[in-house]
Amino acid sequence: MTSRALTGLRGVAALVIVLHHVMLRLPDVAAGPARQGYLAVDLFFVLSGFVMALGYGTWFGARQSLHEYGLFMGRRIARVWPLHAVVVVLLVSDGLVRHTGEYWPRMVILNVLLMQSWGFSQTVDAPAWSVSTEMLAYILFPLLSGLALRRPARVAWRTLAVAVAVLVVCVLVAPDLGSAQRGALDLHQNWSLLPALRCVAGFTIGLLTWRVLQTRRGARVAAQPAVATGAGLAIVGLVLLGAPDGLIYLCFPVLIAGLYAGAGPLTRWLAKPAAVWMGTLSYAIYLVHFPLLDRANAWAPAGVAPFLALFVALLCPVVLVAHYGVERPAQAGLRRMGRRLVGLGRALPAAWRLVI
Repeated sequence: MTSRALTGLRGVAALVIVLHHVMLRLPDVAAGPARQGYLAVDLFFVLSGFVMALGYGTWFGARQSLHEYGLFMGRRIARVWPLHAVVVVLLVSDGLVRHTGEYWPRMVILNVLLMQSWGFSQTVDAPAWSVSTEMLAYILFPLLSGLALRRPARVAWRTLAVAVAVLVVCVLVAPDLGSAQRGALDLHQNWSLLPALRCVAGFTIGLLTWRVLQTRRGARVAAQPAVATGAGLAIVGLVLLGAPDGLIYLCFPVLIAGLYAGAGPLTRWLAKPAAVWMGTLSYAIYLVHFPLLDRANAWAPAGVAPFLALFVALLCPVVLVAHYGVERPAQAGLRRMGRRLVGLGRALPAAWRLVI
């Protein structure tokens, strides 16, 4: 049930981000809880680090293998790249046909390669800035996991201190964007390293959350049924009160650890089939919702209700097509291709020895 609850949490986080962006299109109701919806992206970062530690934490030991690293990166690329690339190509093609956007070759190439938000370029699909920074975290995973998971406890605590310090520095040095920035951690500026640092710091905190959960005391505390539910209620309450971003952020590792280790009411609710299904669709929801908001905004008659109705009518079928028609088959195909390449890589040295 625990892993299923984390999948359900992904679905909730994706819907929060969609609600955040919808509310920003409705100035009359943009204030209030939806204003801090961008923090759901930070929840994704911490959750991503935790899940990577869960699935790949033992992969890179003292003797790191280039083969293992290639296999790991192949799996991560197969997971996040195909749907992103399709969305970028469609948006660029649409912009060129309708002359609605300025796309130059360098920008398109960096976006296709998921390198745009490393301080290099603008983002074609606005939400994809975080996917780009996640790719950087995957590239750094052997280093980050070594510091967070395999070094002595004192090194892990220092790593946590550095990750928190990075977030603080990001907030302190971020330029003042006025109304375009809804809070301290709403850092997604193009041509800046701040988004990448925001992601890598959160990803590292997720790794360290897994490390704490491996201790006897950490596992015992997280297993209490009230931990996940209490953390979830605390997040909702703090958001309703307009609490500082950092205070809300502190609840994310507690929520994730409690959902994984515990069995409280929130864990059971997020593990229900509907929540898990929404979690499996979360990546497609995240990538396609922003362009569809633009279309709904342009096509809908005046008024909030027609805008929301058209947006939902567009979102539901497009998400299903994106997930079942692009994301899943492309991921399966790339994984098959990767296994064949691995097999070829192992066979070539043996064949060469036969030749010589």
